[in-house]
Amino acid sequence: MPEQPPVQSDLPRDPPSDPQSQPQTQPPSVDALVARGDQWRQGARMADACASYAAALRLDASRADAWAGYADTSLALGRHRDALSGYDRALALNPNWPAAWHNRSNALRVLGLYDAALESVTRALALAPDFVEALNNRGNLLRRVYRHAEALADYDRAIALRPTWADVHGNRGNALRELNRIDDAHAAYQRAIELAPGRVAYYCNLAAVTRLSREHACYRALEGFLQREAQLGPHDRIALHFALGDALTGFGEPQPGFDHYVKGNALQRALLNYNEAALFASFEKLRNAYGRARIDTQRGGGNNATTPVFIVGMPRSGSTLIEQVLASHPQVYGAGEYGAFTEALDERVTSDAQGRTKDAVLEALTPADFTALGDAYLRRIAQLGGIERGYRRVVDKSLPNFVHLGLIHLALPNARFIHVRRNAVDTSLSCFSKWLPSMPFTFELGELGRYYAEYDRQIAHWRSVLPPGVLLDVQYENLVDDLPGEVRRMLDHCGLEWDPACLEFEHNARPVATASALQVRQPVQKTNRWRPPAEQLAPLLAGLGPLAPPVPPVPPEP
Repeated sequence: MPEQPPVQSDLPRDPPSDPQSQPQTQPPSVDALVARGDQWRQGARMADACASYAAALRLDASRADAWAGYADTSLALGRHRDALSGYDRALALNPNWPAAWHNRSNALRVLGLYDAALESVTRALALAPDFVEALNNRGNLLRRVYRHAEALADYDRAIALRPTWADVHGNRGNALRELNRIDDAHAAYQRAIELAPGRVAYYCNLAAVTRLSREHACYRALEGFLQREAQLGPHDRIALHFALGDALTGFGEPQPGFDHYVKGNALQRALLNYNEAALFASFEKLRNAYGRARIDTQRGGGNNATTPVFIVGMPRSGSTLIEQVLASHPQVYGAGEYGAFTEALDERVTSDAQGRTKDAVLEALTPADFTALGDAYLRRIAQLGGIERGYRRVVDKSLPNFVHLGLIHLALPNARFIHVRRNAVDTSLSCFSKWLPSMPFTFELGELGRYYAEYDRQIAHWRSVLPPGVLLDVQYENLVDDLPGEVRRMLDHCGLEWDPACLEFEHNARPVATASALQVRQPVQKTNRWRPPAEQLAPLLAGLGPLAPPVPPVPPEP
């Protein structure tokens, strides 16, 4: 996993110089610095505002308003650890501040600390029950942990308080879509469009639950946005191109559709700071640190729970289908993509860092650390309710866990892993056709191919060092060809008896929040994915290297 930003000290860093400031005969007061920060923040000069708050705090660290301003601007600048530290200091000085608790939840959400984020926004609502923005954001967090009934209650409460706020209608539509209540989702998206007809995202959401034609009003609206694309913000432009790519592909025009995917991906890639070399180096360090000898000698720690099953692999490889199949078994609970192990691991790294890098902390973990990790993971996953309700197995489909399989095994030695694999080119093109902002490797075909090759290397390593019977490989194409046979293999691997409900997974009403939400509501179907011409596919094939299929020879001229 990418290295996390270091935890910042409580006192803010020195401010950058302000080229527009005038020489002063005496230093400004704390009040003046805070007022200047407020003014610059309102003018969207976030770096200058952050510097002004920092200067105020060096004069008086007891100012809760300066800490909150510093945190707000740090959050806007993407300095999420600084923001969290600022909110904590502000709330230590003024614990009855709903806005600070709410904004703190946003910093925690970005850091992937969903439990803490949910607790923080709930504190805000305890202080201010009619805080509409907090109701909306808590609804989003509740969806993240599959508590959709509570999320809908928060959205409905927010709508009752502010019925003309389009965003909450749109989020309510997302929750309904994840519950497969497609007609209700359609109505919610339509209401969002009525309230904010100039917002591209609502049309894109509507398009995802609508059978479009060229004459459909939604498609015509998307074409209209394309005509004035230069006037749109970057995220609206990205959403527009992905929606048009889907629409044209659905019309049977895959090449124009793919061209829109290329544009949308390029726009998103330009917004990212993705360090491929550092990421791959962190993978290699784990492989070097956790070879077979260490895996064998460090056994004896960990939590011996038999509940967890981890589905790992690349996105768009069939993992949601496998989770849906398993979660249709009466003794299996599907926990979705919760990220509980990553949260527990990051917490351990933060507490143990003492000036060391994340890689160094991971390389030095002891059996006692792995026991603590296993305990922390189970505490988190238990909050979803599956363990409390007596399910024998809880399925965790956080795909990036493939990076840490050896560590997970040492923390949870009785857990089982199911690795789903699909044709490398089909998987990569499917990733490229979806807007996956949390997966920065998916936006350029060469990078996507190289990431797939590195993922394959990581999985091969864990396969070679884990004990027999821990990891089961499932090929997606085999699952499509022989669903009953592959389901039996997976149930046997998990120590579960056969149940025919697993073959009727499309009737399972559980929430599904991934890009495959609508696909897993249908029976398995065999499809042949269209592929772009050789010149567009070349970067992907080069990135895949030996994993790429052979390119057929060009036929001779007649």
